[in-house]
Amino acid sequence: IRPRDWSSDVCSSDLSANGSGVGQVSYRLDGNANTDFYFQLNQEFPFPDALQEFSIQTSNFSAQYGNNAGAVVNAVTKSGTNQIHGGAFEFVRNRFFNAKDRFATTADFLKRNQYGAYAGGPVYIPKLYNGKDKTFFFFGWQATNIRNVNVAKNALGPTVDELNGNFATCGTPCNAVIRDASGVPYPNKQVPVAQLDPVALAFTRQMMPAGLTGTGFYTYQTPITQNLRQGVIRVDHQLGQNDRLTGRYFVDDFDNAATYDPKNYVSYSNGSGTLVNNLNLGEIHTFSPTLLNDFHIGHVRQFSRRGSRTRQTGRQ
Repeated sequence: IRPRDWSSDVCSSDLSANGSGVGQVSYRLDGNANTDFYFQLNQEFPFPDALQEFSIQTSNFSAQYGNNAGAVVNAVTKSGTNQIHGGAFEFVRNRFFNAKDRFATTADFLKRNQYGAYAGGPVYIPKLYNGKDKTFFFFGWQATNIRNVNVAKNALGPTVDELNGNFATCGTPCNAVIRDASGVPYPNKQVPVAQLDPVALAFTRQMMPAGLTGTGFYTYQTPITQNLRQGVIRVDHQLGQNDRLTGRYFVDDFDNAATYDPKNYVSYSNGSGTLVNNLNLGEIHTFSPTLLNDFHIGHVRQFSRRGSRTRQTGRQ
């Protein structure tokens, strides 16, 4: 199993089984398909505390699992019981807790907070309804926040000499011939400042850092701001001895914020995000001790977006 990069918008994994390709795995959630048919990978699954069971079958599939030669990955969400159960958790990674690398001067900048809560039990409305032995609920929610800094990146910016029209020091050495619009070389590679475009010059001075070397070479880093929200709610109702209804809704919202430094235009990158809504309805009917019908219908909608910092502001 090879996890995909979180920055690719989707929390998926490339899984290969029985020598088949990664597109030959069937992913299922509560009996319904949970496969991203564009990438042939899994859609998002709920966090572990919201799952009752998780299985991977690689052989001897039953007749209900067709269409895939690799494996069947099936997850089932939790349901409530007659007793109320719940919990809360948080996992923290922070540079103040981390030891620095042997050759580093400071600890890494990673800040990762993963926290949530869950609860399940009988539906009870005082003086109106007591769902003991009949109606049960389960609710779970998890958030993951990541703050970090990308590895150093490189770029070429204008030097102080170039901003003043002096291109003699460009490079080591500068072999380029600087000519005017008529093709005549400038003496000593010196362009009069008055001939430089004032708009381009103002943009360059304000939004691009001057390179510290003769080539204009400089390094910079950009922040990483990622947020993931997951929520699941499930209701089960026992109609009678032989019938049980199930309704479950799962939402997964991932946001990778855009980056923009007004003093370094080349550091700009678009933001991205994915919103997944997953709805499941099911009914189990027992005809006899040896005959059971398990019916499920589901709806999955995935919305992916990419855009500038302005468009992403409302989701940060």
